Amino acid sequence: SNNTHSKAAHITNHKSQDKYPDHFWGFKQLEEHLYNNNGFPKDFISKDFHDYTKHVTNFVFQAARARLKRRSGAFMLFALDWMLDMDKGIHLLEANGNPSVVQYEGTGLTPHIWNDMTELLTNIHKNTELVQNPTVGSGFAHGGWELIFNEAEEDFLDNNYN
Repeated sequence: SNNTHSKAAHITNHKSQDKYPDHFWGFKQLEEHLYNNNGFPKDFISKDFHDYTKHVTNFVFQAARARLKRRSGAFMLFALDWMLDMDKGIHLLEANGNPSVVQYEGTGLTPHIWNDMTELLTNIHKNTELVQNPTVGSGFAHGGWELIFNEAEEDFLDNNYN
């Protein structure tokens, strides 16, 4: 549809997708489906997709970084929507500055991913001793979250974009 005001014009609009059962999958379910039904490598999502999307996510963040408003103790949540083609191409569809954080039953993602994020943010700001070696170089992760950029590494290690 050329009408951008139509929900049907937005391929990732959860409002229009919610009427379809089983429309939201976790990475494991997607990886199994792509392997079993579309000839993708067994580890395509966990390796190729994961590595590529982390790289592009950091690039998108760096492109927007100068325009983000900084406030002490605050954070901004954004999400990127992706599409795969049958040739194993990975395409960025859009960035969302106000992504939906609804519960998707059966995906293994919610609610623990939001709890992990809240715990991590609290620890970074209030319980710093619980956050050990939070560097990109160390592969820092917490729950389902992985660090893709650390401003301190950039400043102190002269490691642009980590």
